[in-house]
Amino acid sequence: MIYEAANNTASPTAVNDRAATLKFVKHLYRAKKRGAQDVWIYSPPSEHAGWIFDEITGNKETVIAKLNKEAELFSETDKNSMCSALALALKIFEDTKIKLADNNETTKSFVKRWFMDEDCGDTEINEAIAKLSDGFKRIAVCCNSNTLVFTDYPDWRDRRNTLMGGAIPGGGRLFILKALLPTWRTEAGICGPVREPLSMSSHIMRFVPRIIDTGIKG
Repeated sequence: MIYEAANNTASPTAVNDRAATLKFVKHLYRAKKRGAQDVWIYSPPSEHAGWIFDEITGNKETVIAKLNKEAELFSETDKNSMCSALALALKIFEDTKIKLADNNETTKSFVKRWFMDEDCGDTEINEAIAKLSDGFKRIAVCCNSNTLVFTDYPDWRDRRNTLMGGAIPGGGRLFILKALLPTWRTEAGICGPVREPLSMSSHIMRFVPRIIDTGIKG
């Protein structure tokens, strides 16, 4: 059905790209609505090994076979976990911002323990607190932004469980752009290395305990 819908006699050579776009939209979900925030999840077919525009190539029979793959990478439980992890992360980041803003001796001791050398003085510790405060503010803004998209990163899929996680400039929107733009690889160098942007629930849940362990928590 998708292949037929993608046909257009005015531009028959672009049928695969149109089919890939429709297939992409079919697997895109608005998973949560919270106030002005929309959380979207792109859950591609688990049998697709690459990005959608790399998958939907070849002759008609090959393309239709790929379009017919329906079993998705993320279950409903996975999607709910991503949204729950996002809410938990936002709370912890907000709590951490408050603790860092207090800048009391307890906070300084935790920052020194986890981020500083033993011989660092108050000047270095205060500089570190300022940097951490700025960083957590940025993370909180991202988690609280109006539009968030969780998506797959198939290039790293086989290594996901061995990575701590990572991010690229621009937040979740860039991940969706990667899924939509076949030419991304020629531009990817501007973003540097990317690690596990997709599995946001595991990304956040692995990071959160490190924050909790520091004691910088409400």
